[in-house]
Amino acid sequence: MRKSVKRTAALLALALISGCVSSGVEKRDPKSYLKDRAEKPMDQRKKVAVADFVDKSQYGKERTGAAAADILNTALVESEQFKVFERERLSKVIDEQKLGQSGAVDPTTAAKAGQLIGVDYVFCGTVSNVSFHVETFNAVLVQKKKQIAEVVVDVRMIDATTGQIIFAKQGDGQADTAATGSLGLGGGSSYNQSLLGEALRAAIFQMLDEMIDKAERTGR
Repeated sequence: MRKSVKRTAALLALALISGCVSSGVEKRDPKSYLKDRAEKPMDQRKKVAVADFVDKSQYGKERTGAAAADILNTALVESEQFKVFERERLSKVIDEQKLGQSGAVDPTTAAKAGQLIGVDYVFCGTVSNVSFHVETFNAVLVQKKKQIAEVVVDVRMIDATTGQIIFAKQGDGQADTAATGSLGLGGGSSYNQSLLGEALRAAIFQMLDEMIDKAERTGR
C-alpha cells in the first residue's frame, strides 16, 4: 500500500515537472457597467457617428485608434438608443472636405463633418496609453504567469450643430490571461494580442453609460 501511494505521488510530481499547463482569460464582462434600458423607438433616437480615434500610444501603428472607434461604434449600436451612421461615411466626408489634414479630429472638424452627413452628435477620442506586462507567482513546483494589458482612452461627444463638447471623459481598461503549470512556464511566450481588444472594450464600456445619459439629457 505504501509503495502504491509513493508511486502515485511520484507520478503527480513528474506530471508537474513535465510542464502540464492550464490557462484561462480573467476579465470582467464590459456590459456589467451598463444599467438596463428599454429599446428606444427609432423615431426617438438621436443620430450619431464615430470618427477614428487618434492613437498616441505608439502601439500598433495607429490600428489601436481604429479598433477603439470600432468598439465604441458597435457598443452604441448594441445599446439600442441611437441611430448610428457608418464610420466610413464620416471618414469619407472628412477626407473629401480636407477636414482632417492635421491627422486629428478636433471639435470644429467633427461638427462640420457631422453637419454634412446629418447627425446630431459625433464621437471622437484618443488612445493615450497602451501597456503590457507580466506578473509571475511561484509556489512549490508550480508557477502562475499572468499577462496583463492596460489602456487609457479619452472620449468626447460633440454637438454637430454648435461644435460644443457636451461630454468628455477618460476611461481605463484592463484585461489579463493567466496560465498555471510547472516552474519555468512560458518563459518565451509572446503577448496575447486579444487582450488589447478586451482592455479597450472595458475602458469604453466604463464610460458608455454616462455617454447615453448625457445624450438623453441634452436637447434636440
